[in-house]
Amino acid sequence: MTGAIRHRKIGWLLGVFTLVCLCFWAGCGGSRQVRPEIVEGDREFDQSSRMARFAFDNGQIPQAIAGYQRALGRAYLADDLKAIADTLYNLAVCHLRQGNYAESMVHAEKAQFEWTAAGHSVPADLLLVQAVALYHLGFPDRSRQISADILSIRPAASPETLSRTHFLRGILAADQGNSDLLRLAITALGEPSLPALQADRLELIGRLALLDGRWDDAAAAFDQTARLRAANRNYRPMATALANAGHACERAKRLEDAAYRYLRAARSAALSGDTTRADVWIQESMRLAEQSGALSLLQAARHLKPLAVDESQPQ
Repeated sequence: MTGAIRHRKIGWLLGVFTLVCLCFWAGCGGSRQVRPEIVEGDREFDQSSRMARFAFDNGQIPQAIAGYQRALGRAYLADDLKAIADTLYNLAVCHLRQGNYAESMVHAEKAQFEWTAAGHSVPADLLLVQAVALYHLGFPDRSRQISADILSIRPAASPETLSRTHFLRGILAADQGNSDLLRLAITALGEPSLPALQADRLELIGRLALLDGRWDDAAAAFDQTARLRAANRNYRPMATALANAGHACERAKRLEDAAYRYLRAARSAALSGDTTRADVWIQESMRLAEQSGALSLLQAARHLKPLAVDESQPQ
């Protein structure tokens, strides 16, 4: 059993904060995962890891978590330290993408123990997972400090990890209302070619437009973000981007447009089991649809409400 090649495809900051802020790794954090190799003598590890990776790449995060848990058991059985650390990292990433931030932090800390116990420095990707999880858990100062540590690592972290770190720092700046630092983060991201990083940049552009009071520009940026997140099968931050677009449309007094975006965000969230946010967005959609006189939208939102409740029930 050997370690794997980590993959680089997670969206980042996966949550909604006060304003309905952002999506990350779902926009941030570790985006790689282990790509296991076939190892003679433990095909169960290989099979579980491959199935987990396939599930992750197809947006089936609960199945990915289950697969990596099986692989972790085999890695512990074989006392394969690199496979243990890599699989713990993958579990941290999966839980982060699922919005299980405390669980993500637990697995990231276990992975860090394995790395340091073996005498290795902690990989920048793992630090980024911790920074994003801490952000979502309500510890922005610790998140900011870790992100600064990542930028100071020598030799430098990979270009993608650095981009994700700049994205996180941009989100932290936006939350503080610091448009100057937010502009610096956007500049640091440059003009990325990867769709996931393009979505990150647009997310920050939308946040900057909100700070500047450019509501229509913000809505357009968040709409583009949602399309890119959807194309990357990163549905939780996609829903967040739609809700952000709804917020911007409301500020622009485009109430029907706002209601429609909240409806779409709620629909996606409900079907992913994210019923808390789905319920909030359904309420927003109904409120705005009623205010704008959009009766068909109001009816659609009312029909959606039982779906959010049903999806929260055990399967």
